[in-house]
Amino acid sequence: KVSKEQIVGLICALRRYVGKDMAAEQQRWDAMAGRMNGRLQGIPGAQAEIGFARGGARPLCIPRVRVQVDEKALGRTLAQVLERLDQGRPAVEVYAEPEYGTIWLNPQHLTAGEDELVASRLRAALVE
Repeated sequence: KVSKEQIVGLICALRRYVGKDMAAEQQRWDAMAGRMNGRLQGIPGAQAEIGFARGGARPLCIPRVRVQVDEKALGRTLAQVLERLDQGRPAVEVYAEPEYGTIWLNPQHLTAGEDELVASRLRAALVE
């Protein structure tokens, strides 16, 4: 059985979603991905580029930054990089594909300025 509160919550969520300017959201995601990608350039042992998920993660239209890590050239494992992100202040959570040596940064749920924080923290975890 569905409560009145759940129905009101659903209606509010639907109104909020329908009222969103998706073109502006897409521009915001593009800009954030571009800034994160730019901040992660020139790191020996890590190659950053903007990419799109091919499956799994939805929606597929959101640009993400894909960081390919060469553990030998970097001098540390992907697990060590992820541990540095997790133990820092604030902790940063990323989507990683260890089997491919890949880290993905998704701007979808970031607020203004958090893209710079995430990219700076990842850069430090890769370089220092």
